[in-house]
Amino acid sequence: MVDAFVSALAAAHAVAAAQANVERLEVFHRTVRALVASELRPGADESRALAELVPARTELAGAEGQEQEARAALSEWVGAVPQRLDPGALLGEAPAQLAAGDVGRHPLAQRQSAAVEVAEARQRSLEKAWRPRVEILSAVYGRGTGANLDGTFEGGAAGLAPSTGNWAAGVSVKFPLMESRETAARRAIEEYQGRSESARLEALLRNLRTQAEKARAQVEAARRIAANTPLEVGAARQLVEQAEARYRAGLSSVVEVAEAQRLLRQAETDNALARLGVWRALFAVAAAEGNLEELARRSGR
Repeated sequence: MVDAFVSALAAAHAVAAAQANVERLEVFHRTVRALVASELRPGADESRALAELVPARTELAGAEGQEQEARAALSEWVGAVPQRLDPGALLGEAPAQLAAGDVGRHPLAQRQSAAVEVAEARQRSLEKAWRPRVEILSAVYGRGTGANLDGTFEGGAAGLAPSTGNWAAGVSVKFPLMESRETAARRAIEEYQGRSESARLEALLRNLRTQAEKARAQVEAARRIAANTPLEVGAARQLVEQAEARYRAGLSSVVEVAEAQRLLRQAETDNALARLGVWRALFAVAAAEGNLEELARRSGR
Protein backbone atom coordinates (compact mmCIF):
# COMPACT_ATOMS: atom_id res chain seq x y z
CA MET A 1 0.00 0.00 0.00
CA VAL A 2 2.85 2.39 0.85
CA ASP A 3 4.38 1.94 -2.60
CA ALA A 4 1.00 2.56 -4.26
CA PHE A 5 0.51 5.73 -2.20
CA VAL A 6 3.98 7.06 -3.00
CA SER A 7 3.48 6.26 -6.68
CA ALA A 8 0.19 8.17 -6.64
CA LEU A 9 1.91 11.14 -5.00
CA ALA A 10 4.71 11.03 -7.56
CA ALA A 11 2.13 11.06 -10.37
CA ALA A 12 0.34 14.00 -8.72
CA HIS A 13 3.55 16.01 -8.53
CA ALA A 14 4.39 15.14 -12.12
CA VAL A 15 1.03 16.70 -13.03
CA ALA A 16 1.84 19.78 -10.93
CA ALA A 17 5.22 20.18 -12.64
CA ALA A 18 3.66 19.75 -16.08
CA GLN A 19 0.92 22.27 -15.23
CA ALA A 20 3.49 24.82 -14.05
CA ASN A 21 5.46 24.30 -17.24
CA VAL A 22 2.35 24.88 -19.37
CA GLU A 23 1.55 28.07 -17.48
CA ARG A 24 5.10 29.39 -17.94
CA LEU A 25 5.05 28.57 -21.63
CA GLU A 26 1.65 30.24 -22.05
CA VAL A 27 3.00 33.41 -20.46
CA PHE A 28 6.08 33.21 -22.66
CA HIS A 29 3.94 32.61 -25.76
CA ARG A 30 1.87 35.70 -25.00
CA THR A 31 5.06 37.71 -24.51
CA VAL A 32 6.49 36.53 -27.83
CA ARG A 33 3.20 37.21 -29.61
CA ALA A 34 3.19 40.76 -28.28
CA LEU A 35 6.77 41.28 -29.43
CA VAL A 36 5.96 39.87 -32.87
CA ALA A 37 2.88 42.08 -33.12
CA SER A 38 5.10 45.06 -32.31
CA GLU A 39 7.50 43.88 -35.05
CA LEU A 40 10.27 43.59 -32.47
CA ARG A 41 10.67 39.88 -33.18
CA PRO A 42 10.21 37.75 -36.29
CA GLY A 43 7.04 35.75 -36.71
CA ALA A 44 9.06 32.53 -36.57
CA ASP A 45 9.60 33.12 -32.86
CA GLU A 46 5.86 32.95 -32.20
CA SER A 47 5.66 29.69 -34.13
CA ARG A 48 8.54 28.28 -32.11
CA ALA A 49 6.94 29.36 -28.83
CA LEU A 50 3.68 27.71 -29.89
CA ALA A 51 5.60 24.59 -30.91
CA GLU A 52 6.91 24.39 -27.34
CA LEU A 53 3.52 25.08 -25.76
CA VAL A 54 1.53 22.41 -27.64
CA PRO A 55 3.76 19.45 -26.62
CA ALA A 56 3.73 20.76 -23.06
CA ARG A 57 -0.07 20.60 -23.06
CA THR A 58 0.11 17.08 -24.49
CA GLU A 59 2.55 16.10 -21.76
CA LEU A 60 0.19 17.53 -19.15
CA ALA A 61 -2.68 15.44 -20.50
CA GLY A 62 -0.52 12.33 -20.37
CA ALA A 63 0.58 13.09 -16.80
CA GLU A 64 -3.04 13.54 -15.75
CA GLY A 65 -3.91 10.17 -17.27
CA GLN A 66 -1.05 8.51 -15.37
CA GLU A 67 -2.23 10.16 -12.18
CA GLN A 68 -5.71 8.72 -12.65
CA GLU A 69 -4.20 5.28 -13.19
CA ALA A 70 -2.14 5.65 -10.00
CA ARG A 71 -5.24 6.69 -8.05
CA ALA A 72 -7.12 3.69 -9.42
CA ALA A 73 -4.28 1.40 -8.35
CA LEU A 74 -4.38 2.96 -4.88
CA SER A 75 -8.12 2.31 -4.66
CA GLU A 76 -7.35 -1.41 -4.53
CA TRP A 77 -6.00 -0.76 -1.04
CA VAL A 78 -8.31 1.97 0.26
CA GLY A 79 -11.53 0.69 -1.30
CA ALA A 80 -12.37 3.78 -3.37
CA VAL A 81 -10.64 6.10 -5.80
CA PRO A 82 -9.29 8.96 -3.64
CA GLN A 83 -10.17 12.45 -4.78
CA ARG A 84 -7.38 14.11 -2.83
CA LEU A 85 -4.02 12.87 -1.59
CA ASP A 86 -2.54 14.26 1.60
CA PRO A 87 1.25 13.85 1.42
CA GLY A 88 1.67 14.41 5.16
CA ALA A 89 5.38 14.77 5.82
CA LEU A 90 6.43 12.89 2.69
CA LEU A 91 7.52 16.06 0.93
CA GLY A 92 9.31 17.36 4.00
CA GLU A 93 12.64 16.41 5.51
CA ALA A 94 13.03 12.66 5.98
CA PRO A 95 14.33 11.31 9.32
CA ALA A 96 18.08 11.64 9.71
CA GLN A 97 18.42 7.92 10.27
CA LEU A 98 16.25 4.91 10.92
CA ALA A 99 17.21 2.77 13.89
CA ALA A 100 18.11 -0.77 12.98
CA GLY A 101 15.23 -3.13 13.59
CA ASP A 102 14.97 -6.84 14.24
CA VAL A 103 13.82 -8.81 11.23
CA GLY A 104 12.64 -11.44 13.66
CA ARG A 105 9.73 -9.12 14.46
CA HIS A 106 8.52 -9.28 10.88
CA PRO A 107 5.04 -10.88 10.71
CA LEU A 108 6.26 -13.46 8.21
CA ALA A 109 9.16 -14.38 10.49
CA GLN A 110 6.85 -14.62 13.50
CA ARG A 111 4.47 -16.86 11.58
CA GLN A 112 7.31 -19.13 10.54
CA SER A 113 8.65 -19.17 14.10
CA ALA A 114 5.22 -20.33 15.24
CA ALA A 115 5.37 -23.13 12.67
CA VAL A 116 8.74 -24.21 14.09
CA GLU A 117 7.33 -24.19 17.62
CA VAL A 118 4.36 -26.31 16.53
CA ALA A 119 6.70 -28.88 14.95
CA GLU A 120 8.82 -28.97 18.11
CA ALA A 121 5.72 -29.41 20.28
CA ARG A 122 4.64 -32.38 18.16
CA GLN A 123 8.06 -33.96 18.59
CA ARG A 124 7.90 -33.55 22.36
CA SER A 125 4.43 -35.05 22.39
CA LEU A 126 5.57 -38.12 20.44
CA GLU A 127 8.59 -38.54 22.71
CA LYS A 128 6.14 -39.14 25.55
CA ALA A 129 3.88 -41.44 23.56
CA TRP A 130 5.82 -44.61 24.48
CA ARG A 131 5.53 -44.02 28.21
CA PRO A 132 2.96 -46.03 30.21
CA ARG A 133 -0.32 -44.26 30.79
CA VAL A 134 -1.79 -44.61 34.26
CA GLU A 135 -5.49 -43.96 34.63
CA ILE A 136 -7.42 -43.77 37.90
CA LEU A 137 -10.95 -45.09 37.54
CA SER A 138 -13.84 -44.53 39.91
CA ALA A 139 -17.57 -45.11 40.00
CA VAL A 140 -20.40 -44.12 42.31
CA TYR A 141 -23.68 -46.03 42.40
CA GLY A 142 -26.97 -45.32 44.07
CA ARG A 143 -30.45 -46.91 43.92
CA GLY A 144 -33.88 -46.40 45.43
CA THR A 145 -36.93 -48.61 44.80
CA GLY A 146 -39.14 -48.20 47.89
CA ALA A 147 -39.34 -52.01 48.23
CA ASN A 148 -38.81 -53.75 51.55
CA LEU A 149 -37.25 -57.15 52.17
CA ASP A 150 -40.61 -58.61 53.15
CA GLY A 151 -42.05 -57.82 49.76
CA THR A 152 -44.01 -54.75 50.78
CA PHE A 153 -43.70 -51.26 49.27
CA GLU A 154 -43.47 -48.10 51.26
CA GLY A 155 -45.59 -46.20 48.74
CA GLY A 156 -45.81 -42.45 48.23
CA ALA A 157 -42.60 -40.79 47.08
CA ALA A 158 -40.43 -43.62 48.37
CA GLY A 159 -38.01 -44.86 45.70
CA LEU A 160 -37.79 -41.62 43.75
CA ALA A 161 -34.41 -40.76 45.30
CA PRO A 162 -31.44 -43.12 45.81
CA SER A 163 -31.54 -44.68 49.21
CA THR A 164 -28.77 -47.27 48.87
CA GLY A 165 -25.32 -46.35 47.57
CA ASN A 166 -22.04 -47.98 46.62
CA TRP A 167 -18.72 -47.01 45.06
CA ALA A 168 -15.77 -48.53 43.29
CA ALA A 169 -12.18 -47.42 42.53
CA GLY A 170 -9.35 -48.84 40.44
CA VAL A 171 -6.15 -48.18 38.54
CA SER A 172 -5.52 -48.89 34.82
CA VAL A 173 -2.01 -49.06 33.32
CA LYS A 174 -1.63 -48.98 29.52
CA PHE A 175 1.69 -49.55 27.77
CA PRO A 176 1.61 -49.00 23.96
CA LEU A 177 4.05 -51.78 23.22
CA MET A 178 2.51 -52.65 19.84
CA GLU A 179 2.60 -49.02 18.69
CA SER A 180 6.36 -48.54 19.12
CA ARG A 181 7.18 -48.88 15.41
CA GLU A 182 4.37 -46.56 14.37
CA THR A 183 5.43 -44.04 17.01
CA ALA A 184 9.06 -44.19 15.85
CA ALA A 185 7.98 -43.49 12.26
CA ARG A 186 5.83 -40.56 13.33
CA ARG A 187 8.69 -39.18 15.40
CA ALA A 188 10.98 -39.36 12.35
CA ILE A 189 8.40 -37.57 10.21
CA GLU A 190 7.95 -34.81 12.77
CA GLU A 191 11.71 -34.46 13.16
CA TYR A 192 12.13 -33.93 9.42
CA GLN A 193 9.18 -31.53 9.44
CA GLY A 194 10.81 -29.55 12.25
CA ARG A 195 14.09 -29.36 10.35
CA SER A 196 12.24 -28.21 7.26
CA GLU A 197 10.39 -25.46 9.15
CA SER A 198 13.64 -24.32 10.81
CA ALA A 199 15.37 -24.16 7.43
CA ARG A 200 12.51 -22.10 6.04
CA LEU A 201 12.81 -19.73 8.98
CA GLU A 202 16.55 -19.28 8.48
CA ALA A 203 16.10 -18.69 4.73
CA LEU A 204 13.32 -16.17 5.40
CA LEU A 205 15.43 -14.27 7.94
CA ARG A 206 18.37 -14.14 5.51
CA ASN A 207 16.09 -12.86 2.78
CA LEU A 208 14.62 -10.17 5.03
CA ARG A 209 18.08 -9.06 6.18
CA THR A 210 19.20 -8.84 2.55
CA GLN A 211 16.14 -6.76 1.65
CA ALA A 212 16.78 -4.45 4.59
CA GLU A 213 20.44 -3.95 3.65
CA LYS A 214 19.53 -3.23 0.02
CA ALA A 215 16.88 -0.75 1.16
CA ARG A 216 19.36 1.01 3.47
CA ALA A 217 21.76 1.36 0.54
CA GLN A 218 18.89 2.85 -1.48
CA VAL A 219 18.20 5.30 1.34
CA GLU A 220 21.76 6.64 1.22
CA ALA A 221 21.68 6.95 -2.55
CA ALA A 222 18.29 8.69 -2.43
CA ARG A 223 19.55 11.13 0.22
CA ARG A 224 22.49 12.13 -1.97
CA ILE A 225 20.17 12.68 -4.92
CA ALA A 226 17.72 14.69 -2.82
CA ALA A 227 20.55 16.91 -1.60
CA ASN A 228 21.40 17.91 -5.17
CA THR A 229 17.96 18.48 -6.69
CA PRO A 230 17.21 21.77 -4.84
CA LEU A 231 20.41 23.18 -6.33
CA GLU A 232 19.24 21.98 -9.72
CA VAL A 233 15.88 23.73 -9.29
CA GLY A 234 17.49 26.99 -8.17
CA ALA A 235 19.92 27.01 -11.07
CA ALA A 236 17.16 26.20 -13.56
CA ARG A 237 14.93 29.02 -12.30
CA GLN A 238 17.79 31.47 -12.53
CA LEU A 239 18.53 30.24 -16.04
CA VAL A 240 14.90 30.82 -17.10
CA GLU A 241 14.91 34.34 -15.70
CA GLN A 242 18.17 35.17 -17.44
CA ALA A 243 17.07 33.60 -20.72
CA GLU A 244 13.78 35.52 -20.75
CA ALA A 245 15.54 38.77 -19.87
CA ARG A 246 18.09 38.23 -22.65
CA TYR A 247 15.31 37.41 -25.09
CA ARG A 248 13.34 40.55 -24.26
CA ALA A 249 16.52 42.54 -24.68
CA GLY A 250 17.14 40.96 -28.07
CA LEU A 251 20.33 39.21 -26.95
CA SER A 252 19.16 35.60 -27.37
CA SER A 253 16.79 33.50 -29.41
CA VAL A 254 13.54 31.83 -28.49
CA VAL A 255 15.31 28.48 -28.60
CA GLU A 256 17.40 29.40 -25.57
CA VAL A 257 14.28 30.30 -23.57
CA ALA A 258 12.50 27.08 -24.58
CA GLU A 259 15.47 24.99 -23.50
CA ALA A 260 15.63 26.80 -20.16
CA GLN A 261 11.91 26.13 -19.61
CA ARG A 262 12.40 22.42 -20.26
CA LEU A 263 15.30 22.28 -17.85
CA LEU A 264 13.21 23.96 -15.13
CA ARG A 265 10.31 21.53 -15.62
CA GLN A 266 12.64 18.57 -15.39
CA ALA A 267 14.37 20.00 -12.31
CA GLU A 268 11.07 20.52 -10.48
CA THR A 269 9.97 16.97 -11.28
CA ASP A 270 13.33 15.55 -10.21
CA ASN A 271 13.19 17.45 -6.92
CA ALA A 272 9.75 16.13 -5.94
CA LEU A 273 10.62 12.58 -6.98
CA ALA A 274 13.92 12.71 -5.09
CA ARG A 275 12.22 13.64 -1.81
CA LEU A 276 9.61 10.94 -2.32
CA GLY A 277 12.40 8.52 -3.19
CA VAL A 278 13.98 8.94 0.24
CA TRP A 279 10.69 8.10 1.95
CA ARG A 280 10.08 5.19 -0.41
CA ALA A 281 13.46 3.70 0.52
CA LEU A 282 12.83 4.29 4.24
CA PHE A 283 9.50 2.49 4.01
CA ALA A 284 11.25 -0.35 2.18
CA VAL A 285 13.64 -0.69 5.15
CA ALA A 286 10.76 -0.62 7.63
CA ALA A 287 8.77 -3.13 5.59
CA ALA A 288 11.71 -5.54 5.43
CA GLU A 289 12.11 -5.29 9.21
CA GLY A 290 8.36 -5.58 9.80
CA ASN A 291 8.03 -2.32 11.74
CA LEU A 292 6.09 0.40 9.94
CA GLU A 293 4.49 2.02 12.98
CA GLU A 294 7.16 4.59 13.87
CA LEU A 295 7.86 5.62 10.28
CA ALA A 296 4.15 5.88 9.49
CA ARG A 297 3.72 8.14 12.53
CA ARG A 298 6.55 10.42 11.38
CA SER A 299 5.09 10.65 7.89
CA GLY A 300 1.62 11.54 9.16
CA ARG A 301 0.02 8.38 7.72
